[in-house]
This record gives sequence, C-alpha cells and structure tokens, in this order.
Amino acid sequence: MNAIRVHARRSGGRLWVGALLALAVLPAGCSKDRLLGVNDPNVLLPSQVTSKDGLPADFAGALSDFQLSYSGSGGGPLTEGMINISGLFSDEFSISETFPDRIDIDRHTIDVANAPQLTLNFRTLQRARVSTERAAADYEQFDANNPLHAQALALAGYTYIMFGENFCSGVPFSQLDPNGIDLHFGDPQTTTQIYDRAIADFTEAQGVSGATATEKNLAALGQARALLGEGKFAEAAAAAATVPTSFVYKIHHSSTTNRENNGVWSFGRSIGRWTIGDREGVNGLPFRSAADVRTPFAQDSSGGVGVKGFDHTTPLYYSMKYATRDSSAVLAWGGEARLIEAEAALSTGDAATWLGKLNDLRATVGLTPLTDPGTASGRIALHFSERAMWLQLTAHRLGDMRREVKYFGMPITSVYEQGPHPKGGIWGTQVVLPIPFDEVNNPQFKQCLDTGV
Repeated sequence: MNAIRVHARRSGGRLWVGALLALAVLPAGCSKDRLLGVNDPNVLLPSQVTSKDGLPADFAGALSDFQLSYSGSGGGPLTEGMINISGLFSDEFSISETFPDRIDIDRHTIDVANAPQLTLNFRTLQRARVSTERAAADYEQFDANNPLHAQALALAGYTYIMFGENFCSGVPFSQLDPNGIDLHFGDPQTTTQIYDRAIADFTEAQGVSGATATEKNLAALGQARALLGEGKFAEAAAAAATVPTSFVYKIHHSSTTNRENNGVWSFGRSIGRWTIGDREGVNGLPFRSAADVRTPFAQDSSGGVGVKGFDHTTPLYYSMKYATRDSSAVLAWGGEARLIEAEAALSTGDAATWLGKLNDLRATVGLTPLTDPGTASGRIALHFSERAMWLQLTAHRLGDMRREVKYFGMPITSVYEQGPHPKGGIWGTQVVLPIPFDEVNNPQFKQCLDTGV
C-alpha cells in the first residue's frame, strides 16, 4: 500500500507541509487499520495545526523567528539580528568589513534605496512580530491559560520595543487576514504609538492566568522598558520594581545547523565583519580599554578568522559573551530593573538614590563603588555609561543614546560619533535607523514621520 506521511509546522503564520511517499508492505496478520492507527509524535496533521495540538509547533516557529530577528543566525541565510545592526549603528561595534552598505550603517550615512542588510533585518523583525502575535492569538483561541500564551505576547511586545528604540518614527505594521492571503497595509505609527502597542502586549501577558514568574517578569521588565522609552520614568520604575535582580530570560542558539547559530558570534569571531568598538568617533565608550568585567572580549585565531577582520586590516576583537556558535543571548535581565529605578531617580535629581542603585548593582560583581560626579551632566554621562557596560550587545545601546538626548538634554554632538570615519568620509547626521525602501510598496507609508531622536 502507499502511505503518505504529512509533516507540518507553522512559522510566521504560514503552514509548511512536506509529504513523504513510501511503499509499505503489510506483514501477515497485521491489519491495515492497526498500521494506520500508530501515533507518531513527530508528525502533525494539517487538521491539527489549527487546533490545540498544533500550539507547541506554533510557538516553536514564533520563537525561532524571534531568535533570528534578535540575535541573528550563521546561515540560511546569514542574518544580522537587532543586536548586530543596532550595535553597529551605535558605538558598540566598529566596522571591520568591506561591504559598502554595512559601512554606511556604521557611518550613519544609510541610503534606504541601497541598504540590503538593513532591509533584511527590518523584514526579519516584522516576521517575528507577525509570528509571535499569531502564536499568541492561537493560544488565546485554544489554550488561553497556558504560560506560553503569555510568553508569546511578551515576545511580541519586545518586537515593538526593538522597532521603537531603533527605527525612526513612522514604522507601519501591516497584517494578514486569518486566511493568510489578504493583506491589510498598516498606517505609520509614531514612536509613542509603537511603545503603546508593546505596553498593551505586556499588560495582556501579565494577565494570563497560567503565567508563571518567568512570563510575569519578562512582561513586567518589557513594560518598564517601553515606559522608559516614553519618558514615563516613575511609571517605568513602578513596573520594574517587581522584577528580581536574579531574573534572566535567554534566547538560545544551537550548533546543530547554521540557521540556529548565534549571529553575533558569526559576524564577529567567525567571519570578522565587525569588531568590538572602543572610543569610536570621539564620543564612543571604552568597551575595550576600560577592561571592565562586564564587557569581556578577546583577540585570537582559535576558532575564528584570526587577529584581523574581514578587511584584513582592522584588528578583530570579539565579545566573550558570544564566544561560540551556540552562545545564548540575554533578552531580559533583572539588573536592568535596578538600572531603570536608578534612571527614574536621576530624572528627578535624587542623586543619592540614583548612586545607591548603581553601586548596589556593581557590588554584585565586586566592582568598586562609584563616586558622585557632582554635576547634572556628569551624572547623566556616568549613568548611560553604566547602562552600556551592563547591557552591552543586548540591543539597548541605540535606545539609550536617543533617550540621553531626548529626555536628558545632552547634545547629539556629545553622544553620537563625530569626525573622520576609519573607512573614509565623516560620520553622518543620522541618529536613528531609517525605514527601508521596500515599505514604499505600502500606499499608507509616508517615509519617516520624524528622523530625530
């Protein structure tokens, strides 16, 4: 008899089905019904995808898409996640690359009509948004109290945070109908509207009755981060207060396939496209020369491309946070809650509380206590330096730089890189990532509503 085994999984709201045609011979005494009645846990029938049985595969696909958008991959295709793109645009990475479009990202001279790497990152992040929202909707329909329902909602919220912190105001969010065919073009959203969408997801996640401490902390910290982006410091501190410093939520990678490899490792130690920055463009922070235990790095030839980058000129330094292809990437860490509380105190001029929060956190890794710089500008610079060291290469830095200018009044010329660029020309005036050219296919899109911080 001919038997067809159907394998199905959902990723980004799409159903992928492959059929294996096999010739099976019934042994003597074995009924046809008995053979066909065998339960194979690795096989998901199409009818099961849109049911409770399909939810684990649904969530796995969404988590995979989120991983790609956040920390990238080593192939299939080679993809820069937001850690890489925002780190390159900020001072966390310096370019050791020859591709012009990546040099433009580092130099802040991005041409939206010729930015394939930025376009790929934008598409990947949009796909992660759709996948996580679709998974959350499916859990809402079939298993609303499952903690993975809350986790999918929280991950969707983090996609909006990455749009809000890194891209200009005006990002549109288009939607597919449940049939997966009809597309509804989204209207441009202001940065505040984007953060509000994130907050709505985090609020809903915390309301899922089956949510565990993991989901609640993940959502509470995301909510605090979004409120911080809106300049609502007291509300952000209140949201963060419930998150213990010990909390960590990681995005895991694997050495099984290139697609599962960590993209930060891949673009750094593996192929040397960019190197850890150090005092980049005058204003860049000393991520290497500070010799800080929070920003470990190395330079060697074991397992990588050597002591020079892809351009065979720039010294290659890679982060020991991402030393191997299966290194995990931290998405949320409870220490950030204390940094948010410190920033709320700083915003009101409460220097004693601000400094106490920072020093309490430093004590957890044996760092010497800080002393008060004594001036408002000195405290602001110190605060954002501390955040940069604690949160290096976790896709926070560009959002911090924007907030340092927007809400704390620091000049752009003292926060963003300035002067001659090592690959020629000078650093440009872009302070946010632009929306890629592909969005002109959306008739609602009007370009960036605001290109400032």
